[in-house]
Amino acid sequence: MPQPDEQRALLEAVAREVVALEQLCNELASSADSRDWDRFKTVLRDCRRVTHALKNALHESEGQRHEVFEKQLRERVKRILHVREAQLTRLREYHETVGEKLRTISKWKTYARAIGSRAGTPPSAAGLDTVQ
Repeated sequence: MPQPDEQRALLEAVAREVVALEQLCNELASSADSRDWDRFKTVLRDCRRVTHALKNALHESEGQRHEVFEKQLRERVKRILHVREAQLTRLREYHETVGEKLRTISKWKTYARAIGSRAGTPPSAAGLDTVQ
């Protein structure tokens, strides 16, 4: 059984990783809102790293966490999961919106190619505005 100082250090490690993950969730939302995709990619990588560190800290502190700590931990992790799920939903919606816009652009480009270029040939309606 670990000494009280060791137990405290184990619990602090878990709490530190949870706080870091909460902060990263906020940074992830901010970078997605500003469409700073390079920053988004970096923060996402950091989220994976901190999630792994949290998993390790939880494993190391197994059996050392008291009931109140466990309850608070569960609540905070549920909140993090809820935030991340909301972020994923927003990203899926954004992905669909961008995809639809790209499909529309593609259709217009195909249409423009089908018509072809009539460089040097006046449009058939040219001069209608001058007819008396």
